[in-house]
Amino acid sequence: MARLFDCDIVFQYDNVDPIYQHIGLEMDADSVEIIERGCIDLDRIVAACEHYEMTQVFFDGEHSFFIDVEFDYFCTKWKTK
Repeated sequence: MARLFDCDIVFQYDNVDPIYQHIGLEMDADSVEIIERGCIDLDRIVAACEHYEMTQVFFDGEHSFFIDVEFDYFCTKWKTK
């Protein structure tokens, strides 16, 4: 059975022009972050690292992304079975 962890998933985009055009905005920015509520399977994570005030998680399929959770708190939850 999967161990699911509720968190905010942060998507970071460097080329923001298509994103702004898609939602109908015109802005000058180098990057944009979109935060969405979600959950992750703690049993599929193979590594995690601190990234400023967030945590970057790496999954067993080489996929990685950021979650808006403090690193030490996340590691405590991840290590607890």
